[in-house]
Amino acid sequence: MLSFIIRKEILVNVLSFRFIITFLLFFILVVGSIQMMSANYKKQLIDYSEAQIGHKEQVDQMQNLGELQAIGLTSEKKPNPLSIFSTGLEKVMSRSITASGWERGGVGGSKYANTLFSLYPPPDLVYIVNIVISLLAILFVFDSISGEKEEGTLKLMLSNPVPRDVILAGKWIGGYISLIVPFLLAVVIGMVISRITSPLSLEGDGWMSLCWILIVALLYISVFFALGVLISTFTRKSGTSLMVALFSWVILVLTIPNIVPIIAREMIATPSTGKMAGELQAIQREEWDRAREESRKLQSDEERQKLWEETSERIQKRWQQVKDFRAKKLEGQATLAMTISRISPSAAFVYATANLAGTGVPGYNRLREYARRFSEEFQEKLRKTREERRKMAEGVSDQAAKDKIMNAPLKYEELPKFNYREATFTAKLKSAQFDILLLVVFNVLFFMGSYAKFLRYDVT
Repeated sequence: MLSFIIRKEILVNVLSFRFIITFLLFFILVVGSIQMMSANYKKQLIDYSEAQIGHKEQVDQMQNLGELQAIGLTSEKKPNPLSIFSTGLEKVMSRSITASGWERGGVGGSKYANTLFSLYPPPDLVYIVNIVISLLAILFVFDSISGEKEEGTLKLMLSNPVPRDVILAGKWIGGYISLIVPFLLAVVIGMVISRITSPLSLEGDGWMSLCWILIVALLYISVFFALGVLISTFTRKSGTSLMVALFSWVILVLTIPNIVPIIAREMIATPSTGKMAGELQAIQREEWDRAREESRKLQSDEERQKLWEETSERIQKRWQQVKDFRAKKLEGQATLAMTISRISPSAAFVYATANLAGTGVPGYNRLREYARRFSEEFQEKLRKTREERRKMAEGVSDQAAKDKIMNAPLKYEELPKFNYREATFTAKLKSAQFDILLLVVFNVLFFMGSYAKFLRYDVT
């Protein structure tokens, strides 16, 4: 009997007008999304190659070591191919990493972001599923019980010796299959076209991550499908079901994920940029006043030069402590916002897919750590170079020749390289497992709620 109900639901859905609309929307949105993001990824690869060449030319054109220390060494992070499907933080974190000669390297704003995506959210697959397909899922099934009650078919079905749990399960499975088959078909078509028209290339871990992104997407769609069934069991008219379904979708998908960060900012205050600038000026004034007092006691220019370098290092160290304090506050805000927003399946879905793609918070923190190491390697290279040149210049009496030795420029090939490596698939899956579990819990709760309510549902 279960298989009969499933086949009946699939047939009814396939022959309905909303199935045709759903199929067309899936094809246009999903295929269009993959194509658009693939084209953007192709442009990012071109920008990446050109930027790498530009950074090498910049270093080779520098006239002395001091210029390199002042400007720093810039390198590039290769674009993440999985950002085609889940942009995440890729749109806000820079792929240009600058190692400073004085302070810790950091990650800034993206240089190569599509300006159109600054006005509108990037239309990646996760965005399409999160906003559009979740709405279609809940609209697809909002009248699965209440609608059949109005038509009288539910009463007719229950007049036969068919358990209510079988009817509910059959409706859920049949409706869900009707929804996900065109979705998966659109994804496959989009991937085939993308492989032909763009340089998209995924390795073993990349394909595993993509498969899990699709699994999580199917799990997320089923959450709203189960929610639609739940709403339908609590209402008696399809019009009421529609209003409640739309209200629930707005709260879970649009309201909670967008309002929670504002609440987190109010709960955990961070120093303003103006206050940070004032602290930097105070640190600089204090350290340079002390250095000027000490320089009066020194006799040689070399001792004074060493004092200036030590003072600059102290300033950067103290300034870094101030920045680290603010960074911890911001991390606290982000952690609080993520924790609260997980009451929405939309937030759990976005976090899980971003972590699987390597564009979530763990991926961003990993990039920051690589940037820090890159900066430390660059600073260590400069320090060793200065020490070696001081030893070389000790026996030189001519000041011009000594300055030439000390300030000779370094070649690009002599400098450390930024070699960023994405996290392994196992690490990505581990970072996403909590949010995946939450989606499973949402599914179970919504389905069990609809099951408990349907057992007592009045069909008269």
